[in-house]
Amino acid sequence: MSTIDKKCWSAELLDAFHGLERSSDFQHCVRTFQTIPQSQFVVDARKRLRSIWYQANQLGDEDQMDKAAKYHNWVALPLRTVTVDGPPFSVPRYLHLDLGRQSQRSVVRFRLHSRALRVVSKTRSWEHHDGTCDKCGLQAIQDEKHALFLCPCTQMCSLRLSFADLFHDLHMAHKTTVNQTRAFNFSQACSEDVFNFFQNQTNDSYRFFSRAYG
Repeated sequence: MSTIDKKCWSAELLDAFHGLERSSDFQHCVRTFQTIPQSQFVVDARKRLRSIWYQANQLGDEDQMDKAAKYHNWVALPLRTVTVDGPPFSVPRYLHLDLGRQSQRSVVRFRLHSRALRVVSKTRSWEHHDGTCDKCGLQAIQDEKHALFLCPCTQMCSLRLSFADLFHDLHMAHKTTVNQTRAFNFSQACSEDVFNFFQNQTNDSYRFFSRAYG
């Protein structure tokens, strides 16, 4: 039937094997009414699921990265080795904590590149701006890196001071104190700094996210 009608169940089943390493072996099992080796199928399916992130492995121009690339390179937890015993993805710690509905919502929005930062809102049809930060005069794109480290506005500098322990691993040579309260920002930061900051899965880091552009 699959060779006659591409909409029949067998054609759809055979087509579902495309992209798997052992695709031809699984299709042969179906055609010859043999049992598909479950462990091999599970590993191949997980490899195919993981492969959607391969295209995001290489950082390009940060201003041109799409949501998937930014999530993979800046936010996502490192992928595990693909095995039959468990998925290659890790569950972020905040999903296991009772942070409160509003705080958890803010953390999720920040991690998923779906909150009030202007780099996101500039893509909405009813917004008319170029994505530059409206809280400072740097004329820089207001993305995660700018919000976390670079923005010199009083709000973000004071927030960094309140959570100073989260920033102790950054290059102190790039740290700039903006007023007598010792509130600070950084003159430089790289994608690795953003990634390391998001990997710091502490209660304080989640509180910081919930208060920063929440």
